[in-house]
Amino acid sequence: MKTISLIAALSFVSLTLSRPSNATHSIADTSVVHVTSSKDFCLFLPPVSHTKTATDLGLDAKKATSVCRSGNTTFSPHLISSAHYKKTKDYVQITGKLNLKGGYTGFQQFDDSLPKKSQCKGYKSFISLIDAEEGYYCLRCCNDNSCPTTEASLGCQDIIPGKY
Repeated sequence: MKTISLIAALSFVSLTLSRPSNATHSIADTSVVHVTSSKDFCLFLPPVSHTKTATDLGLDAKKATSVCRSGNTTFSPHLISSAHYKKTKDYVQITGKLNLKGGYTGFQQFDDSLPKKSQCKGYKSFISLIDAEEGYYCLRCCNDNSCPTTEASLGCQDIIPGKY
């Protein structure tokens, strides 16, 4: 059920992004996320989709690009309602709530394999989830096996414990 309505939620998220007209954004920038603080991080978000079929969700997810809290391509200032940063010797993470309206449902995972050639700057692997049904997002970048990409269907709070 989580994946069925994610298109609507992520379409809303994508529509709330602001892309400055004078921004320069290289292809390399769009395939890299990072986390350095609660005020400086990026998440992958797919482009706006005009279809409501779950089949297209994967296609849209493959086209996701990095969108950041600051920099050239930024979130709407109202999209992120909380951001909690945590760093250990093995990983860095950001967790929080999204300001989504309208009862959206859905879920999407991003990791080293989706979008293609994606990475988290300075780390060996990463996992990121957008859970529109619960209104959560999470991103963890790892140097060890602390990025459980096979358990993502459990959701943010189960695979990336933290403050939301």
